[in-house]
Amino acid sequence: MSDLPALDVHVRRAATLALRGCFLIVLAIPLAASTAHGGQARKCRIDGGEVVPTAEVARGIAEAILLGRQGAEERAHYQLQVGPAGKDEWDAFEQIPPRIEANGSVTVTNGGGIDLHIDRCDGRVTFLNYVI
Repeated sequence: MSDLPALDVHVRRAATLALRGCFLIVLAIPLAASTAHGGQARKCRIDGGEVVPTAEVARGIAEAILLGRQGAEERAHYQLQVGPAGKDEWDAFEQIPPRIEANGSVTVTNGGGIDLHIDRCDGRVTFLNYVI
């Protein structure tokens, strides 16, 4: 990973979303409306609870999907980040690692890679955006 504090992941994520622009916003609005549950996480109807209870399990699902979409050379350009996307899903997205310059400044380059949401209850991919 990088030497940057964890908070920078959120800053980089915000920059990535900003660059994806209206396309992501248009897709996110219906998704947010369809996953709204009155501020409470929904209860899984699967015996044993959530199929994807941790970010590590979500990472495994995302990596399996990436195996079919990217070769090793392309994967080497990105870092896979995984975190919560609301109460019911995980967000797994690729980002180009930030570059720390000799003067200490940080250069962030956005674009490309995959962004997907994984349902915590049943493991379904509920959103997929792949930019070459």
